Amino acid sequence: MKTIIIEGIDQIGKNGLIKRLMSHLIKLGKTPIELHFSNYFVEQLGHIAYYSKFFKFLESLPNDYIYICNRSHIGEFVYGQLYRNYSENLANYVFELERSHLNYLTNCCLIMLLPSFSIIEEFVNIRKDNYALSQNQLDLILKEIKLFKKAFALTWIPHKFLYYIKDLNDNFEFLEKLAQRFANYAVNF
Repeated sequence: MKTIIIEGIDQIGKNGLIKRLMSHLIKLGKTPIELHFSNYFVEQLGHIAYYSKFFKFLESLPNDYIYICNRSHIGEFVYGQLYRNYSENLANYVFELERSHLNYLTNCCLIMLLPSFSIIEEFVNIRKDNYALSQNQLDLILKEIKLFKKAFALTWIPHKFLYYIKDLNDNFEFLEKLAQRFANYAVNF
């Protein structure tokens, strides 16, 4: 089984990348399945309990498919600290969970998308239009970016790639190339 985890801050292009990636995998004769971890189910179990079952769930899936995860435990590390009052120790628990499933991680790939520094102000304006954030938006986005970078460094996922989005208006071509690259990568790794 192969799993590709797509992570990054909201509104950065994860859904666009997933859509294109799935299309390229189908063209290559593969059957991709998107796994979107809905907040509804997370809330029902509780965040830590949910992610404690995350890897067991993935390990139980049939090997015939390529699974594309829209978010994962990586996002929980970030958003748990920012919005759910997790201590850093509690947030780090998701990486302890990773370590207990190292055999599974050999077939796992992480793609993280973050805004480059040059577009952060533009990114804040887009988020402001779509969300009613109560805190200073720029500071909040900078904290998210910092925590995603930290999560990227802490993860045990051996195949991991970090991309900085440089232009939100011209993101289509970049995401298309990235999807094509990782469709080929997924078929061969």
